[in-house]
Amino acid sequence: MPTPEFDGISGAGYYSDIKYEVDRNIGRILDALEASGAEGETVVILTGDNGPGTLSQGAGYASGEVGGSTGPWRGGLSTGFEGGMRTPAMIRWPGKVPAGAVTDEIVSVLDVYPTLAALAGASARVPSDRPIDGIDQSAFLLGEQEHSNRDHVVTFIGDEIFAVKWRDLKVHFATAESTFSEIKRHTFPQVYNIKEDPAEQFELWGNEGFSHAWVMTPVTGIISALKASMAEYPNIRPGEDLQGYE
Repeated sequence: MPTPEFDGISGAGYYSDIKYEVDRNIGRILDALEASGAEGETVVILTGDNGPGTLSQGAGYASGEVGGSTGPWRGGLSTGFEGGMRTPAMIRWPGKVPAGAVTDEIVSVLDVYPTLAALAGASARVPSDRPIDGIDQSAFLLGEQEHSNRDHVVTFIGDEIFAVKWRDLKVHFATAESTFSEIKRHTFPQVYNIKEDPAEQFELWGNEGFSHAWVMTPVTGIISALKASMAEYPNIRPGEDLQGYE
């Protein structure tokens, strides 16, 4: 909930009020870094973990959560479409990360951990007895290379794989149009070209026959490798203390 200073400031519900407050507090942090002289030694990352919740009008107005838009992207929170998984992200490190650079390369919030470790010269402290889902993106963010080190991202809704995004192509095994809509599972996976069709409106498998079936080779390879890794290194169960892996 917003603090009293920002409660009602937007006139559009608490969701928008909190946006005002977050913006103010980010400014306070950046001002403090500048005043302390630590600005050039501090990496600042601002991002989100998912797109906005696409609530029905009744639920949204009843809760006060009015606002949030996925723009041109289809879907929202709890969907595998770009509107659910794609979020804005900004990184600032004066004199190190090129100012004003914009990219549409694939970077996951999972990558923050190994990337910050690399930037801090502490990569050796990242555990090596288990797989790390994140990828070191330090060279990409520093402008030392044109492309991200990640070419795919797997989207889970709960424990189920809804979609795999690989390069410019997206494969959906199950879809939901909004946060509270029904889940549909498809006889044939749905395939979209995100670069040419960012709104995911033209489904390739159904409209162009099996000409895009080849994408299942890299996608199933990604899923198989992930499942094998999860079987070898299972997640920690609730209440369990990790004793390490052999």
